[in-house]
Amino acid sequence: MYKTQEPNTMLKNKTTTLLLSLFLFFTSCNLSDPHGIKKLVKLDQEDVIEITLNNFDKETKPPIYRYKSGEVISLDKIKKTDPLEWGYDYYASSNHEIKVVILRKPTHEDTLFQRRLIAAIKERKRTDVELVDIDCDKIDKMLAHIRFMDQENRSSGMVNENIELENLTKVVSILEICGMPTVEEVGNNGINTVWIIIQHAGPHYRSKYFHLFEDATERGDLQPYKLAMMEDMIFLDSGKPQKYGSQIVFNSKTGEMEIYSLQDPANVNHRRAQVGLEPIEDYMGQFESEE
Repeated sequence: MYKTQEPNTMLKNKTTTLLLSLFLFFTSCNLSDPHGIKKLVKLDQEDVIEITLNNFDKETKPPIYRYKSGEVISLDKIKKTDPLEWGYDYYASSNHEIKVVILRKPTHEDTLFQRRLIAAIKERKRTDVELVDIDCDKIDKMLAHIRFMDQENRSSGMVNENIELENLTKVVSILEICGMPTVEEVGNNGINTVWIIIQHAGPHYRSKYFHLFEDATERGDLQPYKLAMMEDMIFLDSGKPQKYGSQIVFNSKTGEMEIYSLQDPANVNHRRAQVGLEPIEDYMGQFESEE
């Protein structure tokens, strides 16, 4: 005789069937869209920068980071990762929020873009200095004091940002109120002090005052190699290959210092010689680790 199932057994079987169906459904979804990007839009480089900067001061949920396999990466691990170690694909929702970032093997273009993005974020954090009163007849003494403070600050090994800001404020005020001083007014040390403070400042200041250093170089007040170093920094700020090879970067994978990306590498030594820099091989020899 056919024996009917007990109600509890039937309920158990239905529950099992439902759970199995749900499992198969979500498994199917994950297999077809392992990164969760099906309804998102892949961003180009300009969009990534624009959205990142537009959402900078907004409280937005951090994106989900995944390896190319689909595995999720914790935010703690991301924070400890060298941003130049990976290439990134960014995916955003229709309301212009980056929702998913996929990490993959980096290309040369990825490294350049990531440096450009980092520079853009730093620039976004920049606080404009407020000009202070300057006696243009006494800037030689002021620059001598700034030079002393800068050297003391950097020799300590721990740069005091308040001292950096104070020095930058005074130098920017000199440039804005008095203009670029000449060697006749402040001596070589004074000109070099203006250069080093702006060289160590943010991208905004290097770009804004670069033409003043060009004029100083044409007058013979500033050595051409220093102008070349500032120009290379501006290229690095914008994520573009540098011209003279003065800027080096740390490669976290090899543990070595290396030349930041170069324009026309075959002719770099010719360009370096024109501005008074040694061959790039000699320059890099300073950074080779001793065995």
